[in-house]
Amino acid sequence: MAAVSTDLYDVRLRRPKLTLSDFVVLLGAIAAFAIGWAYKDWHDNRLRTTEISGVTVAYPHSWLNFPSFEPEVFRAVSNDDSRQIIFLTTVTTPQVDILQAITTNTVSPAQSAPGYTQLGNRATTIDGNDAVVTDYSYVDASIGGSTIPSVIVGQQYAWIVNGQLSVFAIEGPEDRWDTLEHDFKRIIDKVKISG
Repeated sequence: MAAVSTDLYDVRLRRPKLTLSDFVVLLGAIAAFAIGWAYKDWHDNRLRTTEISGVTVAYPHSWLNFPSFEPEVFRAVSNDDSRQIIFLTTVTTPQVDILQAITTNTVSPAQSAPGYTQLGNRATTIDGNDAVVTDYSYVDASIGGSTIPSVIVGQQYAWIVNGQLSVFAIEGPEDRWDTLEHDFKRIIDKVKISG
């Protein structure tokens, strides 16, 4: 038998043919990727941190950092519901007692809202400093009456370091409060105070 020789230039590359089972596997992979991405996005609990006025604060990754006005030095707003807010305020105070400083200074914008009510205070610590946790609520009355007023519930941590009364708070609609309060417990653990 004689050996058959072929010219290498005559070999043609063939495209692989896609079968029905190849399409099923490909569509399954795309569907699994999309479902995983949506699940991760839905349950995204990452936090961003930023340092303002000697305080490192955290806020959810998907929230937006908004400009703030005195006495606020930081404000982040949820991109899902603009009534869900985290803010940090600082004011200079001659007081050394936290409860007295809170009552004599307007440190929370909610204090001037209609129906503002303190629901309770309790002592705690934040990053090794004495602090007071205050639960509060108020009525969010819309501008011009374009929406139905809603009850906003909030929780604030207040502390004094170097003559500065700082308040870090979260607030949101009453129907979302359980989720917000759970998130705030995780967020408050990230607060670092330099001073």
